[in-house]
Amino acid sequence: MANSYTVTPSIIPGTLTVGGDVDVKGEVRVGPYTPRMRIAMVSSNIGGYLYNLSANAGSRDDPTKPAQGLYLGGDTQRPSFARVNSVGSVQFDAISDTMFADYTLHSHTGTTTEDTIWSKTIRANLLGAYSGLRVRLAYSSSVQGGAAATVRIKFGGTLVVAMSITATGNGFAEIVIGNRAVTNAQDIDGVYTVPGASTTSVVSSSMAVDTTADQAITITVQNGTSTDTQAFNDCVMDLINTIQPS
Repeated sequence: MANSYTVTPSIIPGTLTVGGDVDVKGEVRVGPYTPRMRIAMVSSNIGGYLYNLSANAGSRDDPTKPAQGLYLGGDTQRPSFARVNSVGSVQFDAISDTMFADYTLHSHTGTTTEDTIWSKTIRANLLGAYSGLRVRLAYSSSVQGGAAATVRIKFGGTLVVAMSITATGNGFAEIVIGNRAVTNAQDIDGVYTVPGASTTSVVSSSMAVDTTADQAITITVQNGTSTDTQAFNDCVMDLINTIQPS
C-alpha cells in the first residue's frame, strides 16, 4: 500500500513526522514509563487526559500509586477532574471558573430610570442540570433622598433579588443561582446588606429560566430621586460547574 510503513514489533525507530491528521481508534499512550499518560475518548462525547488511569477510571497502570484524569465534553457533565487514591477510591471534582470580573468604578446619578450597571450573557447550554452561577457585587451610596433607590439582580429578565437603599453607606451581595437537576428550574440562595443596614438579609427562593437558551445576568439600579448617587465598585460572576451527585 502506498504511504504505509510496517515494522516489527510495531516500533518506529526515531522521530515520526506526520504532515496531516492522525485518526486513532483507541488510546494514545505517552512515554516509556509506568505509570503512563493517556489521551482517550471515554465515551462518544467525553474525552480524557489521564495519568496512571484507564479511560473509564476503572483501572490503573500501577495500582499502588494514585492517579488523575481531566475529563472534557459531555452534554450534562461539565469539565471535571478525577482523583484516584492509592487504594483505588475515585473522587470527581467539578471545575469552576470566573467568567466575568469588573473592578472598574461605575458612578451612577442623575436619573430615576432603571439603568443597567453590569450585564453578562450566559450562553445556551453552558449550565448543565447540576450547574450554577455565583454573583457578587459591592457598591456604596453617598447621596440618598427620601424615596428609596433599588438595586436589582436579574437572570433571563426575571428578578432574582431587589435591594432597597434608604441610607448612605456600603452595600454587598452574594447570590447563588443553581439548576435543580433540570435546565429550566433554579434554586436561589444568598445574602446581602444594603447601605445603612445593621443586619444581613437572606435570600431563599426559586425561579424558572430556560438555560438551554442564551440568558443574561443583569445588575441594575433605579434611583428614587435623581440626585441619589452610588458608586458600583466591583462585580464578579463565577460559573459553578458542578457534576451530578453520586
